[in-house]
Amino acid sequence: SIDIELKDFDAAQKSIDDLKKITGPAAATMHLQATLHARQGKFEAARDAIQQALRVAPEYLPSLALGAQVYLALNSLDQAESHAKRVLDAAPGSTLGYRLLGAVHVRRNSPEKALALVEPVLQRGAKDPAIWALAGEAALRSNEPRKAEKYFEQATKLDPKNPLSKTGLAI
Repeated sequence: SIDIELKDFDAAQKSIDDLKKITGPAAATMHLQATLHARQGKFEAARDAIQQALRVAPEYLPSLALGAQVYLALNSLDQAESHAKRVLDAAPGSTLGYRLLGAVHVRRNSPEKALALVEPVLQRGAKDPAIWALAGEAALRSNEPRKAEKYFEQATKLDPKNPLSKTGLAI
């Protein structure tokens, strides 16, 4: 997984292949494979690896969350929603779960629903800049520019280098 973070994808694949020889299609191994594919933008392959991981360990939280992200990338919104809800069922306080489900609502052009979902998380002082940026996008789409500006400002404070937060703030 360090190789994935360093974007040394060839070394990461070799390590995963070596691991598969020892573990077979274990959930953690398939999760690593899915992570690598997702980082490479190979979302169909990532989906297939996630499905294998979840067959072995249906409630493996990291794979459920990655699955939601992969299905969002594939624009398979029903599957993304299902995985995001399973993340929230397993970890009710998960900021990531709320962000993923909120992203599904935004994609479905239901920004008000996204705001209703994520605003309580923001009020609890969420530290994830991505959920603040998502709220900003949902507020913009809901024609609430002042609220959007506040959310994008907070996202930028939490992650000043994030271009999405800065772009949202500029709008």
